[in-house]
Amino acid sequence: MTGKQRPLHPRARTTRAQRKRIQKSEGSDRALAAKFHVNVKTVAKWRKRCSTNDASMGPRHAPWFNEAEEALIVVARKFTRLSLERELAALRRVLPGLSRSRLYRCLRKWGVSRIPRRLRMAKPSGPAPAETPPAKGARLRIFLHRFHLGDEPAFLWTCADEVGDWLHASGTYEIDALLAKDFLVELFAVADFPIGSITTGGNFAFCDPKAPEATWHLFPKVCRKRGVVPIVDPALPSEPAPVVAGWADVG
Repeated sequence: MTGKQRPLHPRARTTRAQRKRIQKSEGSDRALAAKFHVNVKTVAKWRKRCSTNDASMGPRHAPWFNEAEEALIVVARKFTRLSLERELAALRRVLPGLSRSRLYRCLRKWGVSRIPRRLRMAKPSGPAPAETPPAKGARLRIFLHRFHLGDEPAFLWTCADEVGDWLHASGTYEIDALLAKDFLVELFAVADFPIGSITTGGNFAFCDPKAPEATWHLFPKVCRKRGVVPIVDPALPSEPAPVVAGWADVG
């Protein structure tokens, strides 16, 4: 093996030498477990592997590095239109290490540091459809965007409060109804306030595009179980929008 080896996991019960011996041994799992004072499952695990390195323990979601962070910052700016200080406070919930200078540099890089006059007084998100009954609690909107992490396509799920400074986001490599449900459950877990309604576009992850009011779909089903009104807004794009520079994509 060339190059530096990764350090062992802090709670590792075996050394690399022991793992190699386990992989080359013909003894039974139980005998090797007793010999190295480890669990039988540990022996079986290392016998199945070709390497003596610990497996990655990172999340399966897209990691919050460079491209993902910038995508979130740009999307948050366009759809909340908060002042720099208020946006920084909102984003720090998701990006704890974000600094004011780093935020400003990112906004300048993407051409969204200044909000155009036509958008300064405009409400970032439109009203709920007239036929939807008023809901008690915060009105949230979920936006889907696509970007790239290196050579891989990735997706950004951003949820913003229509009138406040609260937002939450997650990155994934795919989009489907199960991931939408997981993101919704995550929202309920992190929101420290009552949620009245959640507005989404007509993407298949959130509803059946042919029958948006279908009760069997996972996303509205979980919403209704929690007493939250699910709203499908035809004005929102049904497909994930690309993260682009400038304000041309904002109405």
